[in-house]
Amino acid sequence: MRDSGQQEPQQEQEEEAGGGRSIKSNVRRPELQLTYSTKTIYTSTKSHRCSAARQGRFSNYPLPPPKSTSTPPRDPDSAHTSASDLNSADMEGHTGRLALLLCITAAFSASSQTCDPKEVAGNPWFHMREMLTGCWTSFVTENKTEVHILNFGAMHSTMFSLNMEDAKPMDLILTSAVTLYGLYNINAGVRIHLSNNSSMFLHANHLTGTTAVHKHDMPTQDDELVKWASKKFGGVTSFTTVRNLISIKSTGTTGTKPGSRDCVLKNEDASEKHFLEIQIEDAPLASSLTSCSPPQQPKNQVDGAELHIINIPENTSISNVLLRVDEKKIRVFLRGPQGTTWMVLNAQYTQFGSNNDILLPNIRIPPSHTLNSDNARDVQRKALKVFNVSTFTSYTELRPANSTILLVLVNNDAPA
Repeated sequence: MRDSGQQEPQQEQEEEAGGGRSIKSNVRRPELQLTYSTKTIYTSTKSHRCSAARQGRFSNYPLPPPKSTSTPPRDPDSAHTSASDLNSADMEGHTGRLALLLCITAAFSASSQTCDPKEVAGNPWFHMREMLTGCWTSFVTENKTEVHILNFGAMHSTMFSLNMEDAKPMDLILTSAVTLYGLYNINAGVRIHLSNNSSMFLHANHLTGTTAVHKHDMPTQDDELVKWASKKFGGVTSFTTVRNLISIKSTGTTGTKPGSRDCVLKNEDASEKHFLEIQIEDAPLASSLTSCSPPQQPKNQVDGAELHIINIPENTSISNVLLRVDEKKIRVFLRGPQGTTWMVLNAQYTQFGSNNDILLPNIRIPPSHTLNSDNARDVQRKALKVFNVSTFTSYTELRPANSTILLVLVNNDAPA
């Protein structure tokens, strides 16, 4: 059997018919079959590759020349044969053009499967927040007074405003390691407590008729301050660390959380505390976030689920990353250095793949895949392979500066 890429020796028989010449060809042409793939185009003949299509040829299938506008002399004996040859040439030309089009489409599809992350002014898919020290409990005193501690961290500005006019009765302890100036509005049920050697200077926006600010000999270290407050007031309702604060306001709702009455400090997301409205400066975080999306993002043909990829490069410190997703069905591929732990919140409709441990509220998922490369395109291709899909929604590259950060998936079906 001959290779399909070779043709049989051409045999031609010439017959004289009414002064004209009819050519009967016994040329055996290989059958061309095209299979579309997002990676490449295969044909039944090794020489029939996309390179041939790009050159305007398919071995034995040259593209037909432009049709002449003049009408050639008609030969009654050869008219039927000429029409057949023309139809065959037209089909061969269309086949060549189709193969070239599919080659271009496949090449574009393969290149559009990956993207290079860049810094953007506002990630359209994820919001990043640094997890800061705090607690939130169900504690209230016997006379239904809440006890809250506000710990001021790094500040870009030395001025802030405090509005507790709608707050429930509370003892509010303020602490800061830097010099700050605050303007406050409070109601008669709010008492502010400062350290004797505090460098925080507070000024009332209007007179309350009572002595609002009380000073004490109290510690400034986080754990020691909680112990001091627990001893003095019987417990602590919340401890909140804020950075780059512009203003903080009470929403007027109860400041307790169902559960334990004991304040155990840990990294938390302060935005969950519904009784506080915190406004901070849009200052750059120490942690960096870059992202990208493929040019085309057709939804998964089976279930329309989005695929989000998050990668922490190898030269980054090992971190604990909290990931909050909404309730829509999505897929998430998480990759980080060995020792990274991903803690996922609200994940009942989410599918995961990772080379690290994933912690859900009641279960630990061990690493399900191996991926040593932190190259963006390698990670993207791995995610596509893991979930057996042809495209992804977003790729995010994260370089945490702190041991624990929070990523929140934005509910955004059509990002700008």
